[in-house]
Amino acid sequence: MREIKFRAWDNDLKFMYELGLLEMPWPYKNIILMQFTGLKDRHEKEIYEGDIIEIPVGYSGHIPPVRNQITYIGGTYLLKPHGLRLGDWNKDGLIIGNIYESKHLLDKETANALQTDR
Repeated sequence: MREIKFRAWDNDLKFMYELGLLEMPWPYKNIILMQFTGLKDRHEKEIYEGDIIEIPVGYSGHIPPVRNQITYIGGTYLLKPHGLRLGDWNKDGLIIGNIYESKHLLDKETANALQTDR
């Protein structure tokens, strides 16, 4: 059975909370919840919605890895903007940050799109 866990980004304090199932930071008026996907990256780090994951494209070293945001769409976790299903790539990927604390790690077009998504 998949473990149900959340973390929360406080937009006012600019702080990430690690939450248990029934914990909630107070006050919670400007909090964004992110659910644990149930998957881990290649270093066994838990992957949450909003994480930025880097995935190798080729092993020759000539093609730079792609960076994607983890998002939940249509009942599955996807790598945005590429539209790949997370479950197919998580074991190759590496979490390098999240969209709240490390937006600068995404390309400009993707980072700018986040302004309109939130």
